[in-house]
Amino acid sequence: MIRGYARAKQLLAEAGYPQGLDPKTGQRLTLFWDNALITPSGRVQIGLIARQIAALGMHLESRSWRYPVFQDRVDTGQFQLMNYGWVADYPDPENFVFLLYGPYQRPAANASNYNNPAYNRLFEQMRAMDDGPERLALISQMREIAVQDCPWIYLHHSESYGLTQPWLKHYKPHPIALDTMKYIGVDGAMRARLQREWNRPNYWPLIGIALVVLVGSVPAVQVVRARHNRHVRRAIGRDCLMLRYIIRRLLYAILILISVSLVTFVLFYASSSPQQIARRNLSAKNPTPQQIEEWIHQHGYDRPRWQQFKEHMSQLFLLRFGKSDASGERYLGTHWDRRSSCLFCWLP
Repeated sequence: MIRGYARAKQLLAEAGYPQGLDPKTGQRLTLFWDNALITPSGRVQIGLIARQIAALGMHLESRSWRYPVFQDRVDTGQFQLMNYGWVADYPDPENFVFLLYGPYQRPAANASNYNNPAYNRLFEQMRAMDDGPERLALISQMREIAVQDCPWIYLHHSESYGLTQPWLKHYKPHPIALDTMKYIGVDGAMRARLQREWNRPNYWPLIGIALVVLVGSVPAVQVVRARHNRHVRRAIGRDCLMLRYIIRRLLYAILILISVSLVTFVLFYASSSPQQIARRNLSAKNPTPQQIEEWIHQHGYDRPRWQQFKEHMSQLFLLRFGKSDASGERYLGTHWDRRSSCLFCWLP
């Protein structure tokens, strides 16, 4: 790029405009650029080209039009510079080199009105030939002539990216040809099978929400019933009332603990599958499918969900809050060790 700028500045000086200045007026040269770049990405491209022209000491004034207006200005030659592109209609070099053939001047395909007799003779000789080394040599000569005369400033060549499903067959993108769609096939059986595997309904979140609503409504029902039956209550001793209150609160606490644990358990499996959990814990080892299955079996994630929940609740009532999948340490012991270390740090 640096060499390109140096060469461009040298050509400007040889043409009598050193540093992009008109020696007669002392003003910078202004280039008027007609284009159809009216989108946000187009404005980014305009800014890029303007900065490159400014680096040569010249000013670029962009004139962006809606495409019908722009095309009309190109066809009638109402431009100094214009922005254009081309997509091949068929996969042959002739579909590109004919854009500079003199007799095809605008409003035909040669929008730049380029006309070089040497280029025209080579084109007429080339297009009557079959593919082969001799034809390729003529095309190379034509290209060299166009590069030296520079009727075009080559800006960019687009790259395309595509994602396909495994059931799509015979998909081979071509950089030029536009007729590859007719060769594509679809494996309907594979598509249906994979869709069934990927779209299995997961009812656990819905069941968890229903259980939370059900358990949460129990205290409200009890309160309503107590208020309704308050006027028929028999006198009960104060100690008996306190005992009933404590027992009721303990039962509520157990129900809340079970419901919260169930919801947590359901959300845990709804957010991550056992395979994902295994990959997270074995990510530093680049695990194989066999290692993942062994890890899942070792940590008990391959057992039925109800068995895992039963063990989880039994451990919870024994004040055992489980172990870390990564280190195997008990959560309560690790938490107490860290808290005790903090206490020791603060003690005088």
